[in-house]
Amino acid sequence: SKPSLEVTFVIQDVTSAELKVGSRKLQYRSFAMIKLKPGAYPVQWRKHPDDPWQTPGTLRIEDGLPPGTFYEVKLTATTLAAKPNSKGSAKK
Repeated sequence: SKPSLEVTFVIQDVTSAELKVGSRKLQYRSFAMIKLKPGAYPVQWRKHPDDPWQTPGTLRIEDGLPPGTFYEVKLTATTLAAKPNSKGSAKK
């Protein structure tokens, strides 16, 4: 089975929200973390349970990344920016 990668979400200017990654719901408090296997995951979030879901996009976790790779995902209401990083990499 493919290894799961650590994924951290940050929503710009939002401190508390409900986050949905694929079928999983997460509580967002300044950030949220989840482990995901390679694949495509629709991402949605909302500040309050009564709010409509914001749908910034789909997160794609690549296959075959080196061990220790993690993703940082930055969200707004309309955009999703994801980049893989490896721990201890000097790449800027």
